[in-house]
Amino acid sequence: MEVCMKRKVILIGLLLCVFLSGTLFAAGGGENKPLELKFATHWGATHDASVLLQDFANRVKELTDGKVTITMYPGESLLTAQNMFDGVVNGVADIVVSDTGYALTNFPLLSASYVSGIPYKNSRVSTHAINEFFTKGDYPENKRVKMLFVYGMSPYCLISKEPIRTLEDFRGKQIRSTGSMLPAVSALGGTPVGLTIAETYEGLLKGTAEGVVVPLEALEAWKFGEVCKYVSIAPVISTGHHYIAMNMDVWNSLSRDIQAKIEQASTECMEKFAPMFDRLDESARQYGLRNGVTYYSVPQQELNRWVQALQPLEARWLTDTKAKGLPAEEALKRVKDLADKYNAIYAN
Repeated sequence: MEVCMKRKVILIGLLLCVFLSGTLFAAGGGENKPLELKFATHWGATHDASVLLQDFANRVKELTDGKVTITMYPGESLLTAQNMFDGVVNGVADIVVSDTGYALTNFPLLSASYVSGIPYKNSRVSTHAINEFFTKGDYPENKRVKMLFVYGMSPYCLISKEPIRTLEDFRGKQIRSTGSMLPAVSALGGTPVGLTIAETYEGLLKGTAEGVVVPLEALEAWKFGEVCKYVSIAPVISTGHHYIAMNMDVWNSLSRDIQAKIEQASTECMEKFAPMFDRLDESARQYGLRNGVTYYSVPQQELNRWVQALQPLEARWLTDTKAKGLPAEEALKRVKDLADKYNAIYAN
C-alpha cells in the first residue's frame, strides 16, 4: 500500500513537471527550443528601416538569452502593406510593421495624428509625440494587438512630375495618397490615387499618378527622383506614422519577464528610429540635387491658403469620431499638446 502511494506521488510529480515545462515553453521560457516569431514588413531588405528592425530582432534574441528568435520577412514577402493589420490579428504573422494610413478604420483615435496642420517639426518630434500618445493611452487600437512602438516620419512634401506650387497647380492632378491623405488631397483640389508605396513608382512611370505626398526620403529610397523632377516643400499637409504590433494571443502567451525584455528592445529601437527620416531626408535632398530635381519652398502666404483649404478636415474628423462614441476632442488635444511638448525639445 505504501509502495503504491509512493509510486502515485512520483507519477503525479512527473506529470506536473511535464505540464510546467510545457507552460514555460508557451510563455517563451522553453529551455530546449526557442520561440520563433515571424515579422512581416513592407520595407525592402536594404532600407535603413529594415536594418533597424533587424537590430530589434537581434536585441530581442540577446535580451531573452535566445529564448525568442525573430525571422524577418521584408518587402511584402509575407503580407502586403495594406494587409499587415489583419494579418497580425489573424496570426499570419506574429509581428508586423506598417503605415497606420493603410488601416485607419482600425486606428480611430490614432488617426487624430494625421489631422492636417499639426506642426511636427521633424521625425524625432513626430516619433516621440505619437509613440507617447499611442503606447501610453487606453484606446480601442490597443485592444486587438499589442502595440510595441510607433515611429513617425518627417513632414510630408509633394513630389511631382510637373511643378505644383499653388492651389491652382494642384487642381485636377492625380496624386498618390492613402488613408488620411485621401481627403487632404481632395481638399487641396487634387484627385487621389490609391496606390501602395510599392506600386507608386510604376504608377508615376505610366502616368497613373502625377505626384505623391510623402516624406522627402522617398525621392531616393523609392527612386521617385528618377521619374519626378519637382519637389514642393509644404509642411502643412500632414505626416505619417508606422506601427510595430504583435499578435495579442502571442503576447499574452509570453511570461512577464519575456514581455519586459521585448518592451525594453522596443523602446531602444524607437529611439533609433526617431531621427531616421530626418537623416534620410537630407540624403534624399542631396540625391535629388545630383539628379536634376528642383526644390521649391511654398511661401507662407500661399501656405496659408493651403491651411485654409484643409481646415474643414479637422471639423469633419471630430464629428465622425464623436459619432462613434469616442473621445475625439480629448484625443486631438492630446496629440497637439504632445506635438508642442516635443517640438520644444527636439525642434532644432
